[in-house]
Amino acid sequence: MAQQTWILIFQWMKIPLPRYILSVVQLLEFIGSYKGGKKLNRAVYTVAAATCWNIWLMRNAVIFKSKPPDIAKLISDIKAISYTWIKNRAGLSDISWENWRNFNF
Repeated sequence: MAQQTWILIFQWMKIPLPRYILSVVQLLEFIGSYKGGKKLNRAVYTVAAATCWNIWLMRNAVIFKSKPPDIAKLISDIKAISYTWIKNRAGLSDISWENWRNFNF
């Protein structure tokens, strides 16, 4: 489930995800080497953090509350939470929800 989530999130961000990434450290190294400009890189880091957080929350819901995993909800939550973080904490308050939904900068 986590691997499929990362694939879908990187497709949404229009960034090809290499197959060799096997850990969060490798993921952060890949993101750090991505040449997309200051705003885009900040957005990608924010989405990565939101993805880690939401995968953890879903994992806990599956294990401790016996809820079935729902990748569609997980992806939706990642987009919504990362948008909130971008607007309020990452200094990109000028981006609209419509642009964020399509990951347009």
